[in-house]
Amino acid sequence: MMTDAALIAHEEPQAPTAPQSESAALISMIERAARDPDVNIDKMERLFDMHEKMLDRQAAAKFHAAMADAQAEMPTVAKNKDNKQTNSKYADLYAIADVALPVIHKHGFGLSFSQAAASQDGCMGIACTVSHRDGHSREYQFDVPMDGAGFKGNANKTPTHAFGSTFTYGRRYATCGVFNIVVEDRDGNNPGDLITEEQAELLATKLDEAEADVPAFCKFFKIEKFGDLPAAKYSNALRMIEQRKKKAASND
Repeated sequence: MMTDAALIAHEEPQAPTAPQSESAALISMIERAARDPDVNIDKMERLFDMHEKMLDRQAAAKFHAAMADAQAEMPTVAKNKDNKQTNSKYADLYAIADVALPVIHKHGFGLSFSQAAASQDGCMGIACTVSHRDGHSREYQFDVPMDGAGFKGNANKTPTHAFGSTFTYGRRYATCGVFNIVVEDRDGNNPGDLITEEQAELLATKLDEAEADVPAFCKFFKIEKFGDLPAAKYSNALRMIEQRKKKAASND
């Protein structure tokens, strides 16, 4: 006959019970409450509300983790198009899509765009809804100036063309903004950080207003086009143009 000590010695060790997740514990509580015929309905509703909020928090946490992973993996996008008005290059929507969408979709994101109410006059509001496969979504809104006129304010597009162009601009800027996509020259001729396409457009507008000599401006800064201007020299360029404009006004 085996002693109690021998029995204990020959017992198989019991595997430790895995701790329940917060969500599983709450589901178990809801199931027990549902089996109770005397359960308080208000209590059941509060339990369901707690569970829903818990799932929302979990989905949001997965959304933010996936966003961080997507941004860390996102390659830079090369500028592939020439802007004839500003003599600069930019990356169009197709170039951004080719590089960014595989990474965006890999990490479980989907994008949808719609028009929204603009907070500024002369702009189109663009709403970008980013949804994640685990259930969380977030909407980002941007105001994009209507692309219906040239630098001198003359209409250069039909209303339909202006709408489509502005909406395309909005999709491009929204995608880059949400996923922190970097757009850069890759031809090796312009090292360092360069001004953005918007800054190049503003320079062109300011030079036109000041009736300045564009070739002389480019020669002074040793560039071939506005888009080649180093970002560090942008403020100085604007200041020079403003001084030129004031000098021209004083001579009139």
